[in-house]
Amino acid sequence: MIPWGRFYENAGAAGFTPREVKEMSLWEYNFTLSGFRKFHSTGEEKTNAPSEDEFERWTSMFGTSSPSIR
Repeated sequence: MIPWGRFYENAGAAGFTPREVKEMSLWEYNFTLSGFRKFHSTGEEKTNAPSEDEFERWTSMFGTSSPSIR
């Protein structure tokens, strides 16, 4: 099961509102937060972000036909 609370928690830290998160596709969400983390990282921290393989597995399990993560 996808931990939806973490999606909103991470997006809130990046300055996104719940409405903006709901309007994002999983692809947009993943790469937006990836860029946010890279920008704000010293390169030494370890994040809990899903790997690209994990992201692909989730999208294959839950489909990508929906344009948002609602």
